Amino acid sequence: MGTGPTQTSAPPVPGAWPVLGHAPALLRDPLRFFGSLADHGDVVAVRLGPVPVYALTHPALVHQVLVTDGDLYERGRLFDKLSRIVGHGLLTSSGPPHRAQRRIVQPLFQRDQIACHLAAMRAAVGDVTSAWRAGQRVAIESAGNDIALLAVTNSLLPPRTGEEVARMVKENLPVLMRALVLQIALPEWWTRLPAPGNRRAERAVANLRGAIAEALTRHRAVPAGRSDILSSLVHARDAAGKPWDDVAVIDQALSLLVAGVETTGSTLAWVFHELARHPHAERQVHDEIDAAAAEGISDPRQLRRLIYTTRFLQETLRLHTLSFFMRRTLEPCELGGVPLTAGAEVVLSPHALHRDPRWHPNPETFDPDRFKPGTPAIPKGAYLPFGTGAHRCVGEHFAFTEILTALTMICSRWRLRHLPGTRVREIPRIEVHPSKFHMLLEER
Repeated sequence: MGTGPTQTSAPPVPGAWPVLGHAPALLRDPLRFFGSLADHGDVVAVRLGPVPVYALTHPALVHQVLVTDGDLYERGRLFDKLSRIVGHGLLTSSGPPHRAQRRIVQPLFQRDQIACHLAAMRAAVGDVTSAWRAGQRVAIESAGNDIALLAVTNSLLPPRTGEEVARMVKENLPVLMRALVLQIALPEWWTRLPAPGNRRAERAVANLRGAIAEALTRHRAVPAGRSDILSSLVHARDAAGKPWDDVAVIDQALSLLVAGVETTGSTLAWVFHELARHPHAERQVHDEIDAAAAEGISDPRQLRRLIYTTRFLQETLRLHTLSFFMRRTLEPCELGGVPLTAGAEVVLSPHALHRDPRWHPNPETFDPDRFKPGTPAIPKGAYLPFGTGAHRCVGEHFAFTEILTALTMICSRWRLRHLPGTRVREIPRIEVHPSKFHMLLEER
């Protein structure tokens, strides 16, 4: 598929402010801003403060950056900022360090290893839903985050050591995610000011790292032989046979927490929102879960019988996904006929790509059958809920298993209904959260 006429320079996106560039538009309404960029070209010039940024709106160019020419790019500005929170773990590293870390971490999240964490996932769902009663109003966005938080901390940490970490993540992670968008959009000098938001972010980082460090200290005081992820990280060895030091273990643990809590929690809330909006699809999900439960669902492999439910989740992830992420060129290169210098920042928006009618017909229509076998293939680079290429999310199978497990446990007993007048808005950070809303529990 072509990418349009060859360009020699990227057309500038109108509306840049003096000094601040497009930062005001990005901060005011990032989803609308990214969604408008395709009107100006396949590669367009955006300014974040004084920094020139090239935004990609065509999936072929996105695939080129993330896969075909992936070795020509590193993580970029977003991940530089994120490294101040999580350090230099798998979530923020690039190149040889990333490949070395991935060789150690990825086996912990392969399909056959996910079964080790199914009990932790089921316990998380049970803990959050055990007090639910028919007729009760549930804050579903909070419930989704609580399930994701407990599932990750139960899997990451040894028994009885995760409570303080979970509390710290719940209190501090939202602070950091809000601060991160500001730090990306505003000039670098702003992040060094003693502004209240910057101070809150610094305290939140210290709180999170301190909690993980304390959990690691307690962990080292107990015998080996546990199946939690932290134990695996402690006993991991690099290519030279050396173990990771405490800083490296804390960086990896924080990367997993940051990547696996708010994104999965938001997706769970969006799933129940979409189920309530689409009764016909909800009936198919409930019927499929009931049939699977009658045969028994005690293993992640049995979740693969949930074919329609999986398509429902894929469609939810199409509509409700990451707002944007970035890459940086390592050497001079070319994108769509536009020459880029070494160090150029490139931004792409999965949210905008997923709602572009060129790649997803009738994009605002919720249709799980988009993912049915035999339907037209989605172009490479046009569907990125977990990224693609060398930096594809290592926890993809974990997240799918966690969400499907929550669905089987909740939908086998409950139907969740919107309250009259409910209006759910998109709240963009790096991921896109639903606004706070309550749902009514009906016992099936």
